[in-house]
Amino acid sequence: FKRTFSVSASEVDKFSKLSPTWWDPDSNPLVKMNPARIARMRNVIEKHYCMHHRHNSADEPIFHGLKALDVGCGGGLLSESLARLGADVTAIDPSREIAEIAQQHAMRDERTSKIK
Repeated sequence: FKRTFSVSASEVDKFSKLSPTWWDPDSNPLVKMNPARIARMRNVIEKHYCMHHRHNSADEPIFHGLKALDVGCGGGLLSESLARLGADVTAIDPSREIAEIAQQHAMRDERTSKIK
């Protein structure tokens, strides 16, 4: 049994260097793209999941009860959005620097502070 990894050290280094400006919409185009990405994900999940599962309350977040794993989470753009919609989110990234940025940013909002 041979264990292989698909994580590229050069890619991790490249993204680690972006950590100070990860949440800056002028430096990171993903920040501006994130609302469209979340809208698409929400539409798909509502269509394929919510129609088969009873949504308990109008006050309950739409993703309440769903679990999400964000692999390669970067600064946490997707993770935070999913948490705000009620998902129980676990986020991981191979870059320690970016994972720390994500954790620090998530602590600013009660809805995202429980991201694991």
